[in-house]
Amino acid sequence: MIDTEELRSFRCPGWASLPEIELYMDQVLTLVGKYFGIFSGADNVTASMINNYVKAGVVPAPKKKRYGKEHICRIFMICVLKRVLSISQIGRLLSLLEEKMDSEHVYGLFCTELDRSVGYIGTILSGGAAVNPACGDKAGAELSLQCAVDAVANCILADVILQQKPDKEETAEKQ
Repeated sequence: MIDTEELRSFRCPGWASLPEIELYMDQVLTLVGKYFGIFSGADNVTASMINNYVKAGVVPAPKKKRYGKEHICRIFMICVLKRVLSISQIGRLLSLLEEKMDSEHVYGLFCTELDRSVGYIGTILSGGAAVNPACGDKAGAELSLQCAVDAVANCILADVILQQKPDKEETAEKQ
């Protein structure tokens, strides 16, 4: 069960708090569990999953089996986003963002949004804030249903937005 206090106090580890040295796979897996264990499934990331992300081109290949900050940030983002987006959608999203800003800023934006959303949910669950006005006076199962349906709608919206701009590869193929 998710600890409400843990949600309220969650902070995505910022770029500056990540290790300056490159890490081996087992160290990366330990970091994922440490920082993102509160997200169901995030701490179940395996070495073979990360290898598949590399093969899919969503995470750059490690340098001499070592992962730097850019690798670690991408792995962190994948661990959270894979609950709602496919790996190819995540890759596309990160590519689109990195057309406009560097990896550090993309990760900073991710952390800001994650902290805001998770903190808000933690506050609601602890009863410290009025329930989202969009939810009205729903409670329990009804609120859970609305949240699930909203999540589906938001996933559809994210998918539509990601489909609106062609991939660089698709554009090159058409030329």
